[in-house]
Amino acid sequence: MRHRSRRRQDVPAQIEIGHYGMPDNGLDIALLRAVFETANAQGRRPLFTIRPLQGGVFSGDMSRLDACFIGGPDILGATAPTAIRNAYDLRRRSAMLIGIGFGAFTLTAARLTDGAATAVHRKDLPKFRELFPFSRYSTALIEWGDRLATCAGGMATTEAALMIVEKLAGRALAGDVAGSLLYHRNRFTLTGQTLAVPEPSAGKGDIMARLAELLRDHVETPLATEDLADRLSVSIRTLQRLVRRRLDCTLMAYYRQIRLEHANWMLRETSNSISAIAASTGFPSHSNFTRQYRTAYGVSPSAVRRRARVQSAKPRPSLPTQAVQALR
Repeated sequence: MRHRSRRRQDVPAQIEIGHYGMPDNGLDIALLRAVFETANAQGRRPLFTIRPLQGGVFSGDMSRLDACFIGGPDILGATAPTAIRNAYDLRRRSAMLIGIGFGAFTLTAARLTDGAATAVHRKDLPKFRELFPFSRYSTALIEWGDRLATCAGGMATTEAALMIVEKLAGRALAGDVAGSLLYHRNRFTLTGQTLAVPEPSAGKGDIMARLAELLRDHVETPLATEDLADRLSVSIRTLQRLVRRRLDCTLMAYYRQIRLEHANWMLRETSNSISAIAASTGFPSHSNFTRQYRTAYGVSPSAVRRRARVQSAKPRPSLPTQAVQALR
């Protein structure tokens, strides 16, 4: 008779897992349920409780979560002010926060990645670069930190859930779950996405690529819609419709997002005053910049500046490759 040499680590009696922004009939939530329900079956007790979180939950006395997965049905919903504010709330309430697919866009928009790279699906890279031109990204399947992770989505969601099982309940149980699901963890080295999905790239004639370049080059003195259309040799209506179709937002909202992104970078990486940052990103006054920033991100620029200073004084979180080594 063979005996296992591995031992299960001591685990809490109950592990609370939340998910937010994921369609009930979507692939991501199906994969999460498969992993955590299988973990309960393998552990022979209801160890993991997984539940959806809606907007009204955040004002209640919700207990602290051991982990929470954030998704999004589309870019518009994932980067909406409500989603960003809820991400801040979940960061406070969760021991671990994982952005899946468009949920990674939410964490980036909320500036919760602390300058770390965001794992982005190759098909979504053009939109990510357009929305967050000053943010780092990677084509790793998962970027893993101490309290926050981003996942490109798809089947990599299974690996993200298994990593949570391993972190909270031990490698032995995670291995049993993977075996029960006939899932081979070595297939996902977390070093990159398959080349079978080519990275989309914008050619020189792509209007959106030229628009993004124009907007980045005119952050301090924003161009009027008429000027943008004229420089791109298209009508105003065509330009507005193109931005709406590609990004699910208005042209001016896109321009404002790029300016706020640059302001975010300046808040973290420079010692310029907030008034100077407001002026250099095209906002008419300190108060207008603060109001626009708070509307977009649910937090003031001064709070982000203080947080950046605290983070710069701390050692950087463990690199994702270190997390990968722990799995092998």
